[in-house]
Amino acid sequence: MPVVKCDVPSSSVLSRDLIRNAHFHDSYCAPLAHPELGIVDIFFALFGHTPLWMKLLPIVRNTLAGLFGLQVPTVGDHETRGEMRVQRR
Repeated sequence: MPVVKCDVPSSSVLSRDLIRNAHFHDSYCAPLAHPELGIVDIFFALFGHTPLWMKLLPIVRNTLAGLFGLQVPTVGDHETRGEMRVQRR
């Protein structure tokens, strides 16, 4: 799937002055593998997951805190909260 650099789309609501004065203003285009998806579905496909290391950090923190006698949630509590999803229409 080719990703190519392109101009900011003419239909963008971003101010041209703000874009021109920005320190970082790249725009890229790529074909959609599933063009039937809406923008919310595309957003969650790109950003709706948590990397493994971010899932493990609270578990390690709570394990260490538990060793010092602090009350901490169980691993199952983290998994349940981490799996909440937006309902599809």
